[in-house]
This record gives sequence, C-alpha cells and structure tokens, in this order.
Amino acid sequence: MTSERAGASLRLGVPKTGGFALYTHCQTSLIADFSSMFPNMDTVEGTRAIHFTDPAQINPARHGLLIKAILTYHL
Repeated sequence: MTSERAGASLRLGVPKTGGFALYTHCQTSLIADFSSMFPNMDTVEGTRAIHFTDPAQINPARHGLLIKAILTYHL
C-alpha cells in the first residue's frame, strides 16, 4: 500500500525557451541534489526542472535516478 504522501509530483512540459523539460515540486531539494551529483551535465532551472533540447540528451541511467528519486521522495 502506498502512503498518501509518497512521491513528489513529476511532470513533462514545454518551457518558454523551447525543447522540453522534466519538472518536479520546487520546494524539494531533488533537482539540486541531482545536479550536485552530476555537475554541469544538464541545463537546470532553479529547483524545479531539467531542460532538454534534444531527446538524445536523455541518459536513461542518470535521468532514471532522478525519476526514481522524485517518485520515491517523501514530502
């Protein structure tokens, strides 16, 4: 059984600058923690998103870690 409070929100969207982005709740440290583990490897928007301009930029293993962290984060 999953707790009501398990996981943070995860969303794909289109930023104003174009491309696409993976968004999560901005009041978590998820994006900051991820970008400190992999410095200068992604285009980061504050505490809320990782931006992509090309699907080839997605690294399944690395970005999979972020997705897993978001989905298992406890608020």
